Amino acid sequence: MTTDPDLRGIEHLGGDSGAARIVDSLDDLTGEADIVVDVMDPIEGATGQSEYVDFLNAVSRWCSETGGLAVLHCLDTGSDPDNRKFTLTERERMLDIDLGRDVYVDVSRKL
Repeated sequence: MTTDPDLRGIEHLGGDSGAARIVDSLDDLTGEADIVVDVMDPIEGATGQSEYVDFLNAVSRWCSETGGLAVLHCLDTGSDPDNRKFTLTERERMLDIDLGRDVYVDVSRKL
């Protein structure tokens, strides 16, 4: 494990084409790469259901094939975007971080 990560780029993807742009970039990433999407809410809200499920399947397949890691940061605002249910269904692990008075981290694994 390296302590000096190779940061290849940070992009503002927007909601409308964010999912498609991420999928289009997957072939260029190696197994040493990780994907971090901060935050998912605009993509979850602006992408059609079928396209969004295809996006999640492509990212999941990429992780399985390369050993890479994808972190999809979703906000808990009390008003979930339309596709949040698919994000939660596809997840491998979920961190639920509450930054209130008692700080805790809950790591759950989908069975």
